[in-house]
Amino acid sequence: MRGVERKLAAILAADVVAYSKFMSTNEEKTLRLVKTLVEEIISPEISSHNGRIFKTMGDGYLAEFPSIVGATNCAVSIQNLISERDPSGNDDDILRLRIGVNLGDVIVDSDDIYGEGVNIAARLEAICEPNCVTITQRVYEEIKGKISAEFLSLGKKKLKNIEEEVEIFSYNLKNETSKFKNEDNLDDNLPSKPSIAILPFSNMSNDEEQEYFCDGITEDVITELSRFDNIFVISRNTSFTYKNKNVDLRTIAKELSVQYLLEGSVRKSGQKVRITTQLIDGLDDTHLWAERYDGLLEDVFDLQEQVTQQVVMSLVPEILTKQALKSSNSTRIFDEAYDKAWKASALLIEGTQGNIPEHIDRALELSLESISKNNQCEVAYNVAGFCYFVQSLFRWGDAPSLAAERHLALANTLLSHVQNSITGYRIRGLSKVRLGDFTGAISDLQKASDLNLNDSETFFGLAFALASVGNSVKSRELSLIAKRLSPKDPFLGRFFYLSMAMCYFIEYDNNNFLEWAEKAIQAAPHAPIRRALMIAYAMEENDKELAQKHFLALNNFAPDFIPSVLDGENILFADDEHRQRVNDGLQAFLSLGK
Repeated sequence: MRGVERKLAAILAADVVAYSKFMSTNEEKTLRLVKTLVEEIISPEISSHNGRIFKTMGDGYLAEFPSIVGATNCAVSIQNLISERDPSGNDDDILRLRIGVNLGDVIVDSDDIYGEGVNIAARLEAICEPNCVTITQRVYEEIKGKISAEFLSLGKKKLKNIEEEVEIFSYNLKNETSKFKNEDNLDDNLPSKPSIAILPFSNMSNDEEQEYFCDGITEDVITELSRFDNIFVISRNTSFTYKNKNVDLRTIAKELSVQYLLEGSVRKSGQKVRITTQLIDGLDDTHLWAERYDGLLEDVFDLQEQVTQQVVMSLVPEILTKQALKSSNSTRIFDEAYDKAWKASALLIEGTQGNIPEHIDRALELSLESISKNNQCEVAYNVAGFCYFVQSLFRWGDAPSLAAERHLALANTLLSHVQNSITGYRIRGLSKVRLGDFTGAISDLQKASDLNLNDSETFFGLAFALASVGNSVKSRELSLIAKRLSPKDPFLGRFFYLSMAMCYFIEYDNNNFLEWAEKAIQAAPHAPIRRALMIAYAMEENDKELAQKHFLALNNFAPDFIPSVLDGENILFADDEHRQRVNDGLQAFLSLGK
């Protein structure tokens, strides 16, 4: 009897997204689309990369390749060709694929192939997002530097029926990191729990200066709704990218991968306030309900709570009684403190987006005035904390060397007045980052994320802190979570791109570092850390022209930043090796002028 034939093989597993749903809608059309996809893209690409399909399963395909580079290039090429047929991703006549690629031991039986190598490829395909390619670390190590496509780590994941955790890497068509997908939710892009985006409420008041008030109400509704961990809530920064834009609601739902949208308006006239809202199912643009809430100015938070509870009642009624009481803010009364805090928040956003130090100073002044009037106004603490963060980092303000300590004291004050404040833990964690206490920072930021799984700012901050201590795998994983919560965030450059660049810097992966650092600089050109890293990298590469370019830019908006790094006031990394690498690069550049 002939022995079992075993060999090492590159396996590609592909599957049509939402095949069952398409078949239930129109069988003949779906079969025609599948046939076209196979004949025009899948089969030709597999053949051109020297592969062969050894098994088909209606909507799924398994292929073997003699080369793992060939298998991965084939997978990327298939996804790119499908995307070229419909760049917008809106054509219902274009089927989408998930693809997993694995290199592993297989058993050959005639024309068929079995074994763990095949099983892992199938599991990788199952957790892959539409339009993406998912691979293992083993595959990544084999293809690194040999193909042009960029794969980013999603961290270690437990695959179904596979004993050991496997580190996963992913490629998608936008050349950005994709979100890890749960096997229990394979038919669409939606999260496994009810998902919603709250769009900026329209200002129906005659006074344009009341815009900050309207934005404050919207932001507060988002904050309150995000406390419910049974609901997936898109963050404030992404929601506000749709402000004053006439965009089709189904398009927004598709762009954000959420099912529900809440839109509304605010009218403030004297002491009277009216909030109107409507909940919409973004899948088919149907209105689920519309409501109007009237009250006095001091009742604003009661009105917001009514809005929040009605949304929760519509999405997950079984948790309303239990959790709404726990999250209730009915004891709050809108007063001068909140009015100042909301004005400060608007100034902070303008100041950070426009790189205007005077706006940061004024936002800090207003927020501290707010705290003096109401020591439990978390909005004011959040604004003041970020102002201190910016002043400490950029060396702005009248006392930048004291800003981080003031930041920490502010956080401790809030936590003394509001027990288990998410805002308190988050701003204390960020203050400790500025003070170089990365262990303490991670502890506080982890507490904040445990209390609110929808807080993208916390996840971004935690990813940044983890990159600072050298935990690049976990940092990238949390960056993905944060980006999914705020996919269109205008402040992605603040932490996401920077954290990714820092991860690759400490891994000495210069190609990936350069790409992510350039993205970080493009997204936030007036931010100092990425410029300092680029100078250090350029000096290692003996590219004095590149170093000079970034030094001039950095010196223009934060002239005291490099001295603050070299004298230890601005600590970028916890590890001596990583910190010294930056310092050596900066000192080498400065010595050129001597």
